[in-house]
Formats: sequence, C-alpha cells, structure tokens
Amino acid sequence: MLAVLPDHALRTAIGFADHHAFDYPWLVLTAYGLVRTTEWPDVRATGQVFATGCLAVGIAGQVLAWEAGPLLIVPVGIFTALSAILLVATDSEPVRSHAPVLFGTGLASGLAWLAHSELGWHTDLAASSPGLLFAGVLVVTVLAELFVRAGLSARSFSIAAAVGGVGAVGAAFSLLPDLDQTLSNRLDFLLNTQGIAETGSLVQGDLGLIVSPIFWFGLALFLAVPYLVWITVTAVRRPRPGWLVPSTYAGFFLALALIQVRFSGEAAAFVAVFAGIGFVHLLSVVDGTETVPAILKSERDSA
Repeated sequence: MLAVLPDHALRTAIGFADHHAFDYPWLVLTAYGLVRTTEWPDVRATGQVFATGCLAVGIAGQVLAWEAGPLLIVPVGIFTALSAILLVATDSEPVRSHAPVLFGTGLASGLAWLAHSELGWHTDLAASSPGLLFAGVLVVTVLAELFVRAGLSARSFSIAAAVGGVGAVGAAFSLLPDLDQTLSNRLDFLLNTQGIAETGSLVQGDLGLIVSPIFWFGLALFLAVPYLVWITVTAVRRPRPGWLVPSTYAGFFLALALIQVRFSGEAAAFVAVFAGIGFVHLLSVVDGTETVPAILKSERDSA
C-alpha cells in the first residue's frame, strides 16, 4: 500500500529536492519505538533497551532534521495523554506502563541538547522541545498514578489533565521568551500562507472533497479512514493502547493535511497501515482469504 501511494512515491523519488523523505525514517522509527515500549512496558526486558533506543533516537533525529521538527513529535504527547486516560479508566499502573516512554523521551532530550550545544544545531527552543515533551509525559504519568491510587474516575483525570496542560503552556511561555514569537510565526505560516501549491488543503480547489485526495493518496485514503475509525474505537474499548499509536499519528497528520497538503506525506505511512488492514479484511469478507487482522476480531473470536 505504501509503495503505491502517489504522494509517498513523489516525495521519496530521486531528484525530489525537499526534506520530506529525510523526515520519514525518523517519523516511522519514533512510532515503532512508541508501539514497542507500549506493548511491552517492562524496562528490564532486553528488547525494551532496543525499543527505548528507537524512541529516543527517533525523537532526537526528528527534531534535529528540520526547523519545524518539533511539530512532528506532537503525536507522542497526544498519545501519552490518551494512554494515561485509558490507564486510569482500567485501574492500571501508569508509572510502570509509561516507564519506557519516560526513559525514551528523557534520553531524546539529552541527545538533542547535546547536538545543539556541541554542534550548534538549531535554536535553543527547538533543541529544548524534547525536554518539554519529557516534562509533559512525566507530569501526565505521575498525575495518572495519583488518580489511580485515589480511586478517581478517568473523566475527572481528563479534566485535571486539561487544566494542568493549560497551566503548563502558560509556564512554558513564561520560561521561554522566544516561544511566543516563534509559535506565532509558525501558526501564521501554517494557516495563512498562500500562493504555494503545497500550502493548500488536501481538499482544495474545484476538485473538492472526493477527487482532490485521489491525486495524493489514490483510493487508499477512502479505504483507510473507515478502518482508522473502527480500530481507534476498538483500541479504546478493549483496550489496546499499542494501536492508538498509529491511530494518533494518522489522525494528527491527516488533520494537518487538511490545512496544508504538504503533511500528506507524513500521513502516508500510517494511512498505508489502515488501508492494508482494510484490504485484507475485505478479502476475508468475500472469502478471498481466511486471514482476519487480529485487531478486527471480536473478543469471542480472539479467545
């Protein structure tokens, strides 16, 4: 599926002079490390050293690869918040479950700052973004642990986390004087830039909602979106937090692509996952194969 997505083929073609293709390995490496650390949270396991390393190197590489690289690690923070809500709802152990993510983001913050301080790469603000991510993951995890031990509900945790997030953003603006101007410039470029083809929406122009996405994703997007919704709902209900990783990445970058189509390339790897699952599932429905993706099996069938 990934190989035949038009936008992915375009941006990874030899001679395409842009940073996109260089961004993709870091993006996929980060997502892979996040899935592994979520599915197998025992930090003492040998495989977890590798998974945590993937997460750390992926985040640091993503931030250092592009001046707007910090935008591409936002899904890690979104996923952590969603995971924490699930952990509170199921009376699990947030600190234990998020320990590898904490190690990975903490190591990433050290790697990014080391490259910045020793090699002069990027600004202080960009180099400190993994550190801000680590602080956010730490606060959310500790807060979730407190709510679990106090026997409070996931809804109350969500409200507290939202209020705390607003306070954290305010504190960040106070501690980082360049953040206000930088964020304003980035948002202005994201929302108000005109005259460049890639800054238009995924559903831009006269082609509209149906035809325009075909030029970037073929028909795969229309296959992927229903399964993205289905798998996300299933992952929350069972729960299967590992599946929330590709769901978060796909949803985040598709939302950005609706603003600027340049982000459809970042979405491609995750759209391909859900399109592939949908294709296999449809084959099983028409008896083209007996294989059914495990995430789509009912609990009875899984048992």
